[in-house]
Amino acid sequence: MSAYTVFKKTETATAVISLCGDGIIRVMLKKNSEVTAENVDENIEVYKAFSGNNTYAFLVYSENGTVVYTDEARKRAKELEPTFQKSCMAVLVSTLGHRLIANFYLNVYRPSFPYRVFNKMNEAEAWCLEQQQPHISTKNRTLVI
Repeated sequence: MSAYTVFKKTETATAVISLCGDGIIRVMLKKNSEVTAENVDENIEVYKAFSGNNTYAFLVYSENGTVVYTDEARKRAKELEPTFQKSCMAVLVSTLGHRLIANFYLNVYRPSFPYRVFNKMNEAEAWCLEQQQPHISTKNRTLVI
């Protein structure tokens, strides 16, 4: 993982969410979580509070690769997709099964923003930083918070 500063951090029932100085909001889903529609609502409220009117890249990964999204959670996430700004979403997976699920989401729900699935954290971070570049101040190359 790259070096970055955490500006804000909070914990919900299913995730640890960090607003980082590199322009990425990192969402670590807690081990053995089953994410419901209510959990999606809770997490998205944090995303909105952290991002305000700014645009961030999102990097979503699991603490240990054992997270389950209910069908209602996936539908709710798609429904609430336009309620917070994002430059992209990278999803880090550790198993073929999780890759299939993440790609299923991509193909069925068709996010309206750049969305990619990765096996390696450094590749996911590099892609997020690339997608985030247009949203970083060109004056001093720092993120506006």
